[in-house]
Amino acid sequence: MNQAIPVTIYHALMTAAEAKRCCDRIRNHLEDARSSLLELRQREGWRALKYATWLDCVMAEFGLSKSRAYQLLQAAEIEAELDTRSTRVEKSQIPEGVLRPLATLDSPLERQEVWDAAIDETGGGLPTGSRIAELVALVQSNGDQEEIAELIEEEEAETLAVAEETQEEENATRRANDLKRALERARQSYRILGRYGGSFTSEATTLKQVVTSLAKKLETERVST
Repeated sequence: MNQAIPVTIYHALMTAAEAKRCCDRIRNHLEDARSSLLELRQREGWRALKYATWLDCVMAEFGLSKSRAYQLLQAAEIEAELDTRSTRVEKSQIPEGVLRPLATLDSPLERQEVWDAAIDETGGGLPTGSRIAELVALVQSNGDQEEIAELIEEEEAETLAVAEETQEEENATRRANDLKRALERARQSYRILGRYGGSFTSEATTLKQVVTSLAKKLETERVST
């Protein structure tokens, strides 16, 4: 699956007045003000309000727990990246619980594919969080199967390489044994010819050359193995 190329976006810092207005919007419409929570973090509005961190700010200003603050922030980040033009529902009206399962996917492209599939099923209506979770699990299962298939291919390639190496070693051993037998036969023939003195001088010379050649080949075979 293709991976999206990450792009770094820089946001202008908030002034104290902007940060206060942002907090007012969040306070009055907390559930559908996720984008404002994200903006407060991206533009560091919490600094303008003299808080040490974004989390300190949202916990103090809106009474949010740490886990709930990050759930809403995560939903806002997913909401910002999704193309929701295929649905009749406004982004801000999508419940956080519907978006939450998408966070477990690895890439924006995968999240968009799951979202589009869910919207197709509902004919443009709002899908349920449970259906999104089912589609996410299906994508992850397919990913696991692909990973398993790749591991199997790697194992098969490694097994084949070992088999080929083993076969080459066996072939080398077989060649060495053949050379040993040929060398021994040549030496026996040379010794037999030697018993007849000079009657077979040329044949003995040839056999001596054969013996020398076979001995060199055998030594080369031993070195290579």
